Amino acid sequence: MESETFIAYVNSRDRISGTDSQFTYHIKFPPQQTFNRVCVTRIVIPKSYYLIAEPNNWFILREMGIDTKIFIQQGNCGRKTFVRTVKDLLNFHSPHGWTYDVDYAGMNDIDDGKLTFTVSDNIFGGMAQPPSLIMGIGLFELFGFDRSSVNDFEPNKIRSKNQVSFQAEDTLFLHSDLIKWDKRSILQDVIAVNGVSYSSIVWQCPEVHFNCKRLEGHSELVSFTLTDEDDYPINLNGQNMVFTLVFFNVIFTRPNATLTSEVENN
Repeated sequence: MESETFIAYVNSRDRISGTDSQFTYHIKFPPQQTFNRVCVTRIVIPKSYYLIAEPNNWFILREMGIDTKIFIQQGNCGRKTFVRTVKDLLNFHSPHGWTYDVDYAGMNDIDDGKLTFTVSDNIFGGMAQPPSLIMGIGLFELFGFDRSSVNDFEPNKIRSKNQVSFQAEDTLFLHSDLIKWDKRSILQDVIAVNGVSYSSIVWQCPEVHFNCKRLEGHSELVSFTLTDEDDYPINLNGQNMVFTLVFFNVIFTRPNATLTSEVENN
């Protein structure tokens, strides 16, 4: 059984403090009324965040024990531009002046979605000295390597372990302290693969009851954070997001003592 509902319209531009993707918002609830359920019914998120974003826009080149941290300018790009940029950066930052090349399958080859990295002029003491590419947590999918991995040339060539991905975040997560019982406080997840860069991602709730979350008390000052799948905040670069919340109460009646814990915990 349900009681009256309350609808709140949240525009990150009207925040009390913070940024468009991590902010505190004032929701003026009806006086003397509390709720135990909340649901995001609609959300519009600008796809203004970058494929390559600070502060995780770096990788490390290791040559003969010397580590050089290389940063890639934040922004969006395709595979061709990324390959050219990485090649230029490797050659510019090589501490020993080694020559690097980066390539992928061309028109006359079957494209497997992987990159090939080669090095030359890396002879020292009469032997080829294999460099390494060390991934952090921000660019590994673009290179086609594992997160936080060390990838050694053998000795002059290395290929991506995985297919590269140039999708700027497959899934976004809206967190809120309204959801105190969940350690990650996920209010809603949003699939972000359908929107192109600089467009908008639109999500509409298909059914309120199956998508609502449990509340355990709430104040009028509510925090919201938009993150990627690893809980890193998304930078919307000055663009605001808008979403609608519906608050209501679900009251369980007990004609007998057979109400399951699964229902109670929803």
